[in-house]
This record gives sequence, C-alpha cells and structure tokens, in this order.
Amino acid sequence: MRIPISLFRARWRAALLEALEDQSGLVRAEAVDALAHFDRHAPTLIPFLIEILKNESRAARLHAASALRDLGEEAVPAIPTLMRALTDENERVRHAGALGLTAIGRLSEPAVPALIEATRDDSREVRLQAVKALAAVGPAARSAIPALIEELMEEDVEIRLFARAAIQTIVQSLSRRGATDALPDLKQLERVLRRYETAATEQYTKILVKATRDAILHLEEIAASAR
Repeated sequence: MRIPISLFRARWRAALLEALEDQSGLVRAEAVDALAHFDRHAPTLIPFLIEILKNESRAARLHAASALRDLGEEAVPAIPTLMRALTDENERVRHAGALGLTAIGRLSEPAVPALIEATRDDSREVRLQAVKALAAVGPAARSAIPALIEELMEEDVEIRLFARAAIQTIVQSLSRRGATDALPDLKQLERVLRRYETAATEQYTKILVKATRDAILHLEEIAASAR
C-alpha cells in the first residue's frame, strides 16, 4: 500500500509547527525558515519572524530576515522590523534586512529614510543592497536622490552603476507618472549632476544627465498643456 505524499507533507508541516514552540531561538528560526519555503505564501508566519528578528541570537535573526525576504510583498507588516535590522550589529543581518526590503519593493516606501542611512554603512554589501532597495521602491524614493548622487563618486564600480540605475529608475518613473510637482527637484538634480559629470569616470553619468533633461522637458510640456 502506497502512502500518499500529501500525508508526509502534512506530518512534516505539523512537526515544523511544533518546533515553533521549541526553547531554542535558533530551532524556532530554522522551523520558520523551513515553513516559509514549504508554503511560500504563509503570512501567518510573519509574527513569529518579527519576534525572532527582534529578540533572538545572531544566527536566528539571520534566518528570520532571510525568511522574510522569501515572502516578498507579503512581508509588509515586517517593514519596521526590517528597518531595525538595517542597524543590527551583525553585517549579514543588516544585509538580509536590506534584501527583505528590496523584495517588498515599492511598498517599502516607509523604509526610505532608513535605507538612505544604510547607503553610508561600513559594509560594501549593505551599501550596495540599500541602493538596490531604493531602486525597487521607485519614485517614492525621490528623497534618496541626494544620497544616491553621493554614491556616484563611490570607488566601487558596482555601487556607482547601481546608484546611477536607481536614480534613472526614479527619474523615469516620475516622468511616466507625469509628476509635475517633481520639476523643482529634477532641475536641482540636473544642476548637481552636471557638476558631477566633469568628475565622473563613466559615460553612464552623462546618460543620466540626458535622462534627467528628457524628464524635465516632458514634465514641462505636461505642465504647460495644463495651464
């Protein structure tokens, strides 16, 4: 007699749920991590993950942050906890926190100030992931543009490239949305970029200047037609 696979799955899930009550924070974190992979749409796990990320050992916090990353947009309730993870004493936890906010994407708008601070982290990996997270937020991250401009002069090539991509994503999103209220900010951005353009080592900065100029012209046309 063959035992249905669904029975094994049910018993496995039951065992993992029981492990959530284990005295070891690491065991609880690994159980939650396994459940998140078992059921990738499991928002009921988020309260456990939040609690572990707040209070447990370094290894447990890392497991919790990684599991939240895998849940993507469903992890929105954990945004405040992921923001705190950006200041964790452990570099890997900070990086996992930034990864989690990147996976949440545009809904991570409340985390923009914390992500701006993370672009100044001592860790290269954390800085890079914070820049990627800001790009994922999109136009709502326009307040991050000054911090992203600073990254254009970063020695690390990859950080420079992703900073440029993040700014370009934000600028083009504002243009597509017809956000004429962003015109003063974009004009200021263009002025700053033209100063950086002379010191920039890549052609990409010149491309960014052009993208900003194109966005300004497009939004000025929209503003003029609305008068």
